Amino acid sequence: MNDVFPRTLSAALAGSLAIVTAGVVARKSAFYRAQLQATLGRGLPLDGLRGLMAWSVFIHHTDIARQWLRTGTWSCDSGLILFLGKGAVLVFFMITGFLFWGKAVAAQGRLAPLPLWLGRLRRLAPLYTLSAVLILMATAGAWLAAPGPARSAFLVRLFSLGIVDWSRLPGYKIITANGGVQWSLWYEWRFYLALPLLAWFACSRRRMVILFGLGLVALPLTDITSDTTIYWLAFLPGIAAVYLQRSAALRNALCTPASAGAAVAWCVVVLALSHFGGCGWSLLAVVPLFWTVVAGNNYFGALIHPATRLLGTISYSVYLLHAILLTATLKVLGNVIELAALPLPAYCCLMAGIGVFLTLVCVLTYRWVEHPFLVWRTPWERSKPTLPVRAIQQQEVSLAEG
Repeated sequence: MNDVFPRTLSAALAGSLAIVTAGVVARKSAFYRAQLQATLGRGLPLDGLRGLMAWSVFIHHTDIARQWLRTGTWSCDSGLILFLGKGAVLVFFMITGFLFWGKAVAAQGRLAPLPLWLGRLRRLAPLYTLSAVLILMATAGAWLAAPGPARSAFLVRLFSLGIVDWSRLPGYKIITANGGVQWSLWYEWRFYLALPLLAWFACSRRRMVILFGLGLVALPLTDITSDTTIYWLAFLPGIAAVYLQRSAALRNALCTPASAGAAVAWCVVVLALSHFGGCGWSLLAVVPLFWTVVAGNNYFGALIHPATRLLGTISYSVYLLHAILLTATLKVLGNVIELAALPLPAYCCLMAGIGVFLTLVCVLTYRWVEHPFLVWRTPWERSKPTLPVRAIQQQEVSLAEG
């Protein structure tokens, strides 16, 4: 369609109002002022990047939702808009690789599995459970009408924290309930489960060479062009960044405005020449952007602004809840007005309102659902004061949280 650019621009403008809302919350809320103040000593641009990527997924789904209203199918006809979603998730995988491989290196390859997995449960499970309850409410009619075995299987899978797929329910298109965002957790959980074993390779260059060699041997056994392979490969730039940032000269070079401009130019050129040709090209396009941010490039202050840092803090809430709120709102409003007939400016205003509401909801869910579990420790964990575990726990809270 020839209206892709105005559609993308309108969606981005709608999302920008959510950023303004986040800025107001960052100034007015004592809790969030304290949260942002407590994180001043760490890699702030990475927080801002995480926040912008979460909102990129939201923008991606606002356009897909418009196509859904008009055609009845959850699909997209624009490579650019697809990139805003999948490219953002690739960056999330890079961030995970960077943060957790960094923990493996700090622990000298001796990463205790139980504290790591308990930390991930605290981080991911509370909000995921809330989102699963909301999805069950949205699909209640189809769930009750489904055969008994199908109901039980769906319920078990739905509350599996994304470890297993639950995208199918007879009589209901699950993707229209939450945008299908749970798919990325399938990869994240497997990375966390494998990390204590892979961490053995992190403590020396020789072992890293062995790991690299094993990867080269395994690569021909996979379909290198498949999205699944690309998603796994997306963790590697994050792992590489752990070692790249050790060079002060390289960090200083990547922090310059010229490096920021070059990384943006690289991204634009790769995507344009490939005609947004899929996940592989998207990964190639965003790697330099990610490496400059890891090095501390704040992209002219945009990534260290309180608004984007607050979005980074609530990014997990934004990611899991945005499509639930978006589709539920559209379904309710669809009973009152003909949403498919809305002109683009009117639809943009509607999305702006939903974006502001989503920001406020996520501010609350982080405060009252996520944060209490981030600072809570089991009695068993409190009785294990080993240095590596302490370091991991402190990072777990301060990084707010992968």
